[in-house]
Amino acid sequence: MAETGPPVTVLLPDGQEVRALLLAKVQSGDGSWWYEVTLPLWSQLIDREDRITHTPADTLFLAPAKVVTPVDGQDYRGTPMRRDPAAVRQAARQRHTGRH
Repeated sequence: MAETGPPVTVLLPDGQEVRALLLAKVQSGDGSWWYEVTLPLWSQLIDREDRITHTPADTLFLAPAKVVTPVDGQDYRGTPMRRDPAAVRQAARQRHTGRH
C-alpha cells in the first residue's frame, strides 16, 4: 500500500460507507468534481512456491464529490487538484461575463 493522503469517508453505491485515502481532487471538462481515492482491498497472491495467500492491494477509483466526506480533524490543504482545461476556460469565461 504505497499511496498516501488524508482519510475520507466514501459512500458506495450499495449504501456502505468505507474509509479511503484522498489522493487528488479532479475537475472534469463538464465542470463536475471527482475525488481520486484509494481503498485497500484483499487480493490473491501466489508466492514463488505456488502457494496461494492473501494480501492487501490498493484499489484506485474516482468517486463523485457528493459521495465523499472529510474526516474531522484531517488537513486537506495539501491535496493535489487537477482541472480539465475546458473547465478552467469555462470558469474564466464566467468570471469575465459575471455569470455563474
